[in-house]
Amino acid sequence: MFSFNGKGFLRRPDMNQNHRYGTMQSTDQLGLVMVGGSSGSYYVDVTQDGNVWTEGTRYPYSEYGLSSVIFNGEMHVFGGH
Repeated sequence: MFSFNGKGFLRRPDMNQNHRYGTMQSTDQLGLVMVGGSSGSYYVDVTQDGNVWTEGTRYPYSEYGLSSVIFNGEMHVFGGH
């Protein structure tokens, strides 16, 4: 993962799982939340500071092409194939 500081890209720690197919949002309560995966493994990874990723629960659906939105303070995940 990389972040952009206005001058260049900074390398950040990798997530716990491969998230080739997924969706990411920034939430007030959890920080960055990544939902999705690849090859039949779909997970949630969370980071509050961009330096340490914590593995969340397994995402219950084997899908790619996910979308997400923050609405009323909650992350809603939808779509996929």
